[in-house]
Amino acid sequence: MAIVVVAILVTSIAPMIVLAVATRVQARRVELATQAAWTYIDGLTAQTTPHPNHAVEINPATTFVATIPPATPMTDLGGCTSLAPLYPYCQNSVTWSLYCVDLDEESGCSTNSIKDMVIQAFRSTTNTDYANLADDAERQADGRRGYLVSVRVYRADAFSDNDELKSVGSHPTEVTGRQITSGLGLRKVPLIEVTTEIPAEYGAVYSNLCERIGGCS
Repeated sequence: MAIVVVAILVTSIAPMIVLAVATRVQARRVELATQAAWTYIDGLTAQTTPHPNHAVEINPATTFVATIPPATPMTDLGGCTSLAPLYPYCQNSVTWSLYCVDLDEESGCSTNSIKDMVIQAFRSTTNTDYANLADDAERQADGRRGYLVSVRVYRADAFSDNDELKSVGSHPTEVTGRQITSGLGLRKVPLIEVTTEIPAEYGAVYSNLCERIGGCS
């Protein structure tokens, strides 16, 4: 009889133990993703990390928000190691937009890794001809004028197939529910999204800032 009672108790508490462990794993992932996002942003601010090339034109009549469609999914993140000296950016359809965070230190990001993360970054520009800037040097020069940047941090295994990536706001109810009930969250949803201002190369140039907020009188 005692064995039956113990078995019943173990069976009843096992799901809670699994849920608690899974939630702690997800919380740790979010913590690491937050550190990765702000380290990347610090690199942009210090001009030690190349600016993301994926830019969205803004003007006084528009607002820059983190609703740009995710980058084209990649089934092979090997391009993250082939862009020297621009590594850890990954080669993809919008060059210099996916940034590898190699947490398992195994020569780049892998879709099979349970630790690696990939940052998707895009920024604002007031250059009406930005789309025609084929020269990376010109795009970097545009970035040095300062901009708003949005950063999403995904698990590397989010790129293991061609299914569409998500933003946090795309399915808020589903995302919140899965993060609470499963602890592991949705692979295709970023662990964190951040939008902030990157100052101009030689400080926050007043005229550049005016352009991004709608002009100054």
